[in-house]
Amino acid sequence: MKANRRGFLGLLGVGAVSAPLAAKAAADSVIAEQMSMGPYGLIGLGNASLGLPGGGPPGQVVDGPYIPYEKRLIGAADYIKIFGLPKHVENEFRDSAKHVYALDPDIACKKSWSMSVKIMTQRQRNYDRAVKKIEVAGWQERGRQTLKKVLGFDWPW
Repeated sequence: MKANRRGFLGLLGVGAVSAPLAAKAAADSVIAEQMSMGPYGLIGLGNASLGLPGGGPPGQVVDGPYIPYEKRLIGAADYIKIFGLPKHVENEFRDSAKHVYALDPDIACKKSWSMSVKIMTQRQRNYDRAVKKIEVAGWQERGRQTLKKVLGFDWPW
């Protein structure tokens, strides 16, 4: 048998077409290992970049009266709808979107994409989700408060 690349790969059981894919898969798994990303991301952490900046719902006191979290959420959603995302919030969302703990399944299954393109796409998706989360949360809170006014009590869940 002639000693060439195709013959050598044939002995290993790897065809000429599948060799580049096998090499890419091996490289992607090494990159994922170095990033501490398993096949399903970091177990138990989820995607931390989806949270709102500044943490959870505690009230805010800024040289004035206490503003409940719910009102701030509705106000932020209304502001974004009218004026767009403020630059400092956009920067904070982009910073938090840099941390990719897991890839969405539709991104992870792209065999022709390099790991860096997959991560770049996931970062953009994380940013888009964070912006959408504020918009949706504002509408949900407005609906919850309207229901509370109509019913006279807060819905239990």
